[in-house]
Amino acid sequence: MRVLPPRSPRPVVAGLLAAALCLLGPADALADKTHVVAPGHTLAKIARRYNTTVEALRDANGLEPGQKLKPGQRLVVPEPGSQPATPSDRPSRETDRARAGDEEYDSRNEDRARRGTSRAPAAPPARSANKRGTITLSRADGESWSGKTLGRRSRLLPGVAQAFQRMLRFDAAHTRQIDPRLVAVLTQFSDHFGGRPLEIVSGFRPHSAGQHTTHSNHNLGKALDFAIRGVSNQALRDFCHTLRDVGCGYYPNSSFIHVDVRTGSARWVDESGPGEPPRYSSVNGVKQPSRPPTPRPPAESDEEQDTDASEE
Repeated sequence: MRVLPPRSPRPVVAGLLAAALCLLGPADALADKTHVVAPGHTLAKIARRYNTTVEALRDANGLEPGQKLKPGQRLVVPEPGSQPATPSDRPSRETDRARAGDEEYDSRNEDRARRGTSRAPAAPPARSANKRGTITLSRADGESWSGKTLGRRSRLLPGVAQAFQRMLRFDAAHTRQIDPRLVAVLTQFSDHFGGRPLEIVSGFRPHSAGQHTTHSNHNLGKALDFAIRGVSNQALRDFCHTLRDVGCGYYPNSSFIHVDVRTGSARWVDESGPGEPPRYSSVNGVKQPSRPPTPRPPAESDEEQDTDASEE
């Protein structure tokens, strides 16, 4: 009698696996990977590793531009070439964001016109994963500067102090060294909002007899009024409130926020419009009278009484 060799179990196993995959369905068979964020990881690095895009990662995980990744955070990584499942109203939401950015930019042009300068609107910057510690500054006259600001122990890198002094100048004849603490704070804004350019409205200003405060941190190189295209001033204000030893001025009727560095933190809401005297409705969360006399934001010292961002 002829003895047949035992049949290999491989075809059977393969058949069972195929059947299981059919039962799971295409969505389960091609399940997305999961990536655990480690220190130093960015969306750009993760996208390159898995051959996908930053946009696909954002859509798959509900991330907003500029949102920070945290070590230990789990991200769903879509399959390369697959289209992320997005709500049917996503295009309209993106359109609304772009429209809001354009409206904010138009109002900033009005502020710049008061300063005798203006520039044609440019296309909004593309979303990208920004290298942490890098900042882009943009002036109304079209001049811009971009670079890494801080080295080890949060010290300014060579050339950064000179670049900030030039970019935050009042004019060619009036410049001042910018406080390194302000450079560090502005870099935090850049990191948080994905490296979008900070559009300078007013940096250093020499003292003038017509300014609304006796001493302003603008006179000392410790303050900046700015906006970020495509980011609401409310979002800038809310992030500012998370920082320590910072003054945050919010102006509902203007197109920028004010940030300065000081000892201790302060926040205020100024309802005045461009060119008007300050009209504070809230100081450090305390509602103020709607009529004069107008209170002044808290000063950190007699020599550094700050801080009005609506003065010219």
